Amino acid sequence: MTITAQSSLKPSVKDLFSKNTDYKFPEQAINQAESLKALSNDLYTDNVRFIYELIQNADDAEAHDVVISIMEDKYLIVAHDGKPFNEKDLQGLCGVNNGTKKKNLEKTGYKGLGFKAVFGKSDLVYVNTNSEWFRFDSSYRIKWSELWGTKDQETWELNNDRQFIYPWQINPIWTSQAEVPNVIQTYITLKCYRSQVAYIILLNSSDEIRSAIDQLKEQPYTFLFLRNISKITFDMKHLDILSIVYDMDCCLKKISFNQEMISQWFIKRLKLDVPETVRCNLAKDRKVPEKLKFIKIAEVFLAARYFDPIMDENNYLVNDGSLRKLNENESILFSYLPTKITEYKFPVLINANFLINANREQIHTDALWNQWLFGILPGELFQWIKELVVNDRFGFQAYRLIPSKINLTTNTLTKQFNTGLDLALQHCNFIRNRKNELLKVHEVIIDKTSISEQSSFIDVHLMRQYIIDKHSKSSISLAEYPFIDDDPNLSHLGIHMFTWNDCIEMFMSDAFHRTHSIERNKQMITYFYSRCSMSEKIVGSTMSITRIPFLMDQNNRLQVIEDTYFPTDTIGDSGAWVVTNRS
Repeated sequence: MTITAQSSLKPSVKDLFSKNTDYKFPEQAINQAESLKALSNDLYTDNVRFIYELIQNADDAEAHDVVISIMEDKYLIVAHDGKPFNEKDLQGLCGVNNGTKKKNLEKTGYKGLGFKAVFGKSDLVYVNTNSEWFRFDSSYRIKWSELWGTKDQETWELNNDRQFIYPWQINPIWTSQAEVPNVIQTYITLKCYRSQVAYIILLNSSDEIRSAIDQLKEQPYTFLFLRNISKITFDMKHLDILSIVYDMDCCLKKISFNQEMISQWFIKRLKLDVPETVRCNLAKDRKVPEKLKFIKIAEVFLAARYFDPIMDENNYLVNDGSLRKLNENESILFSYLPTKITEYKFPVLINANFLINANREQIHTDALWNQWLFGILPGELFQWIKELVVNDRFGFQAYRLIPSKINLTTNTLTKQFNTGLDLALQHCNFIRNRKNELLKVHEVIIDKTSISEQSSFIDVHLMRQYIIDKHSKSSISLAEYPFIDDDPNLSHLGIHMFTWNDCIEMFMSDAFHRTHSIERNKQMITYFYSRCSMSEKIVGSTMSITRIPFLMDQNNRLQVIEDTYFPTDTIGDSGAWVVTNRS
């Protein structure tokens, strides 16, 4: 345990103990004790989340390295190299809604409840900080006050037919090193010598916590948004090390387990101005924590899953490095540590200082702050897609991150998100055309035929005008060059499509006929031959070549194959092709 130059906590521990045991009536102590007992038991029914809280405390203390261990099958140890406890930290640990994080936006917690979760799993907790010890001990008997009407606790219990308990969960007991079991002292000295703080928790059930730690090791992405921790050592039957490395130059976070990389995430950090109207409403809302009442900048993180390129044994590229949309079971909402909220099905991980329940397992759907965050999320996500789509590393892979509308109609957060999504689709120019220009949804055409790329026989400006004229009643507004390739990630956005049926109609139109020459028709025939040389179907399509009018007749009109023939006296001519309409 590293020793730092800091005044002793002994006076503060003794002062807190004195204040927190000074009751006028024993019933006051019992009532508070029962409330704390219920709170501790109800806070975390999930053992994994109980451990999250201890890790979050370490992160808020600016720790980089954390050690988690179960010793002698009964003690859970969580130690870290962050800041040692000061007097305010001690007060936060021993109070409810009195934590040091209430007003600090750089710290995750704000309710002052997190540490109380340990008392649902243990009746004895040692805390070691800056080489000093104190503990929380349910078996410790406080000095009985004669002002309580009886000479001792046993007499009071007999007279009142009630067991006396006091709120030991908020009463720190100064503990000399001699009072700490030798096995604990030895472990801290040998295994946690770099640590500034260590929690040693005598477990009611070590099997439950061991299972929770195993589960935690299988879900390392849950530590993705911790602000400071970069290494977690699990000292169990085997030594396992989880590492988090952040490359700030390319905004890539890599998570490794025992030096084997298991996931990579591209991170987008956003600092968003909170509008004055939102701040005014937050200031009036009694349910909003103090740290958010006058907030001016909101911090939001987006994380997209990334996979490295795959090479075969001959060093040939098998699979490009790529961004991936999250599976539905991977899509979890974060408030720096994961919640259990999966119903929103976002394509990326989203982390923000959401207002969540006391057990941090659900989000407040009626909170104005959460509603504002959900309303701005779509626009920020599309702005990120806009950045990624012009990045050569990702290009059109960025479209995989496009969100869909959420189908939870009774949820206020859903309504805010869907409204924000509609606005983003209307105003954000995130779609890249073939000239690398960025366009809005209503400005583009998905060319499912790829015919707009064939400049040898297609005039794209006339093609664009044909589409505008065809949709004249709907006031279509297209960019100067609106054509983009077909992409399944764009198909649900309401973008205009140019299909093979549209192509057939265009080929047969007067507008196309007026500009289509014999030379262009030769190029067209060559093109369709190349796309159908092995099959009747056009490559990459279900369209049959027999339906496409691409052969020019003697009237300069395009006909399908079955409606044309070559006169025998022209076969083999070196001059222009002559195609005659059967009729």
